[in-house]
Amino acid sequence: MGSDVFNQDLCIVNYNEIYSKEWGLNKLNSNFLFYVKHNGISTLEFEFFEFEATLYSPTGNLDYLELYFTVDTSSLKSNMHFRDEHVKSPYFLNSKLFPRITFSSTSKFLGKKLIGELTIKGITKKIIFNQTYLNGTKNSIKNSIHLEMTTSINIEDFGVNYNKINPQGISVVDKSIEILLDLEFDQI
Repeated sequence: MGSDVFNQDLCIVNYNEIYSKEWGLNKLNSNFLFYVKHNGISTLEFEFFEFEATLYSPTGNLDYLELYFTVDTSSLKSNMHFRDEHVKSPYFLNSKLFPRITFSSTSKFLGKKLIGELTIKGITKKIIFNQTYLNGTKNSIKNSIHLEMTTSINIEDFGVNYNKINPQGISVVDKSIEILLDLEFDQI
């Protein structure tokens, strides 16, 4: 994963050369998104703007990672206020009763997979995140790593049973949700 790309202060490096056991989230360069099919034709994008995440590497390299995150469910936004409030309502996230989504890894990365427990609406399920990108940088200010992971969940597994059907007989909201974590961490 190393590279020969250089500029004045920045060098892309083999991520295993960056020695750190704990990494803190760089919120300015991180995103927590999810996508859902609506009426069987369009894909809606939602973003959580308030979340915390910590990445641990007990061995000091990135072959072994532990990821923990907490999301504030009331921070969800799309491009439509009414829809946002509907998704925060008891029909879906029930943000007032369940203000947080959490994830705790239960294994190290296995190849490009991270297994852990995701809790939504008080229901905890084992899920697998697929790593789509991992790299690190060293510069004069700090060491950083960028991690991108995806997973798909069934909303019914987490107590969401929104069974509305449109006039064409298609579910208004698909049961499958795609989650994308696009996270940058700085060495602590």
